[in-house]
Amino acid sequence: MYAKRNSVTVYVQLIFLIMLGLTGFGSSSLAANIATYKIQLSRNLKTLNIDVTPSPGQVLTRLRPLSRNAWDRLDKNSLQGLTIRRSGLTVSTNANHYRYTVNISGRFGRRSSGHFLTGLSTRMTDSREWFWVPDKWRANDTIRVEFEIPDGLSVSVPWEPIAGQADNSAATDHFLARPVMLYKKSIVLFGRLQLAQVKLPGGTLNFAVATKRKQTKDRYVAWTTRIARTVIQEFGRMPLPSTQVVVIPTWSASGTVPWGAVQRGNASGLFLVPNNGASMAELIEDWTLYHEFTHLFHPYLGNRGRWVAEGFASYYQNVLRAKAGVITTEYAWETMLAGFARGEQQTRSGRTVVDGGLMRTYWTGAVMALELDIRLRKERGITLAHVLGEFSGCCLPASRSWSPFKFMRKLDEISDSTLFTNTYREYSSAMDFPAYDELLHSLKINNSAGSLVFGKSTLRDSIMDNPRS
Repeated sequence: MYAKRNSVTVYVQLIFLIMLGLTGFGSSSLAANIATYKIQLSRNLKTLNIDVTPSPGQVLTRLRPLSRNAWDRLDKNSLQGLTIRRSGLTVSTNANHYRYTVNISGRFGRRSSGHFLTGLSTRMTDSREWFWVPDKWRANDTIRVEFEIPDGLSVSVPWEPIAGQADNSAATDHFLARPVMLYKKSIVLFGRLQLAQVKLPGGTLNFAVATKRKQTKDRYVAWTTRIARTVIQEFGRMPLPSTQVVVIPTWSASGTVPWGAVQRGNASGLFLVPNNGASMAELIEDWTLYHEFTHLFHPYLGNRGRWVAEGFASYYQNVLRAKAGVITTEYAWETMLAGFARGEQQTRSGRTVVDGGLMRTYWTGAVMALELDIRLRKERGITLAHVLGEFSGCCLPASRSWSPFKFMRKLDEISDSTLFTNTYREYSSAMDFPAYDELLHSLKINNSAGSLVFGKSTLRDSIMDNPRS
């Protein structure tokens, strides 16, 4: 009787554990590598041959495309163990591995990404156009991706390098792909790249610089790493365990960094187009990379949360440069308040911030960031950067987008307050640009007659001052 009761108890406990996994609790223990993709690049950088093998015990039923252009790039005559159906590629039950070939050259459609970087022997692609994924890919499951790259060529992807496989000279590179924001753009480079890897507290930067010169690569790695250390000093850590950094230097555009962006697909990464003629001092002083690094500390917030995302980044593009000592604190405040003024001047009255104009989108959120930073320092003894750093540690990378209110609610939880949700409600429902005179008064900044006068303020100094000065 005792043995029978014990068996029943064990059985019930097993069912309970399975239910926990199915409902999300303890789901990490049920995570699995569901398949291995072996991807062979042609030497002419025009095709990828992709072999898919399910992991032992895993069953694949269908491979689905991540963009419409994936159908155009697919070589329909190359399929092995796969059958074309309207919803994707159905897997044959008689095969234990599957193959398809894709064309990565040329462009298919207005939003296609088949760019060839002339003179650099490099192909820039979007993985959504060739990475057909299993129909049921759970959030914690991984796909092992193994590239076979011809000698002299390299690959850069947003996925996590597998330990022991990060040798830049290796002809085969191994990665773990996770289902993170699959339908957002992700950049994959093939060709003659200069690669580098820099390990920092909280994460690793995986560089791919489209250049033939090692000196050029070293310069852009040094630039990004120096700014990353400023970010760590303020936020306490790197935002992600692994970050792809793609650098495409240009001679043909004006400005120090004509373009910079965060790519959210598969895992967040940085895409940077610096001016090759800019000096190191000019690169470090430019605001772009500080702005983009800040974006890595929050999830994708959708169109309705864009003002929050851009506002936080616009705030820290000034704070971080002052903290780094590359601009004076006075200039940082002047630049920020000039942004507030542009936001106020270009606001469409009678509308909320979501559709109140471009400058209002960027600078309303920056005013909110300043208010939150001030109130957190005064009321909780912590900083906005600290809260965002803690968020990145608990909740990033995010497999899906977050609503801005859900994001604020989580920041409330981290800060043990209701500051974020209350402030968000106020700013998101306002029909005009927020007033910020009281914030300036609390920082002893007098903004009159078109010039700023700074009184003594420990609070203001704590926000902007370089701790090493």
